[in-house]
Amino acid sequence: MAEMTRQALKEICKEHQLYVTPQLNDKLYCNYKGFGSISNLEPYTGLKALFLEGNALDSLKGLPKLEELKCLYVQQNMIQHLEGLEQIENLNTLNISKAWSEGGLDAERQARVDAKKEDEARDRRNFENLQRIRAEAFRARRKAEGLPDGDTDPFFDTVDDSEWQAPEDPPELTAARQKLESASQPGTSEDASALGKDDSQEPGSSGAASATVQSAAASVPAANGAREAQSSEADMDLTNYLRLEKSSKAQHFSAPPTLPPKGGVLIEELDELD
Repeated sequence: MAEMTRQALKEICKEHQLYVTPQLNDKLYCNYKGFGSISNLEPYTGLKALFLEGNALDSLKGLPKLEELKCLYVQQNMIQHLEGLEQIENLNTLNISKAWSEGGLDAERQARVDAKKEDEARDRRNFENLQRIRAEAFRARRKAEGLPDGDTDPFFDTVDDSEWQAPEDPPELTAARQKLESASQPGTSEDASALGKDDSQEPGSSGAASATVQSAAASVPAANGAREAQSSEADMDLTNYLRLEKSSKAQHFSAPPTLPPKGGVLIEELDELD
């Protein structure tokens, strides 16, 4: 049987292209080397996976304390009893293997069911503890803020579940838009000119049609004057509204920012709460 010497371990690191410095290796392939015992693994403090299967080991004697070790492979050895593993938290695999060796397939299935129930019970306890901690924190916060007693987050007390509605426009802006729409409607000057053109092209036009065209043309200046007055008034309203908005925004941004309370004030408030 081969002996696990320091030189043998260095040869293994060289074979698998691992680090020469033992502390830097997180895995070590010592499988199928014919080792009869474990030794000289103390410098390999950073091991996370140790492969020892396919050797002639009869016990785990000589295995040092490896704090980072996650996976230990010792299959295909002559080990009959595993000792010194009482501190391992997860022994599901060992328990299932032991149940199979003692009671066969039925015992293995029952061991798997028991392991699953234990995991579910542990998760349930963790969830209930977390819920209890959250409820205590919410109660303390409600008491500090002077809110009614409860176990829920006080932030959601002011949240409304109704649909969001867009805010209505100010009445000044609505009136200005209406005036602009009325001022931008098509006038009668183009219709009157088109009607006069049609009458001039028809040789047999009557005097009544000419009179109608003249009366329509006479009413065009008055309509244009009223439209221009409405347009100028709407422009003035819109200008005044924009000026008011600009001044309000300027006052808002020119105000000095509110500074947060100093650390001493916060500490005094926390002391009062305690």
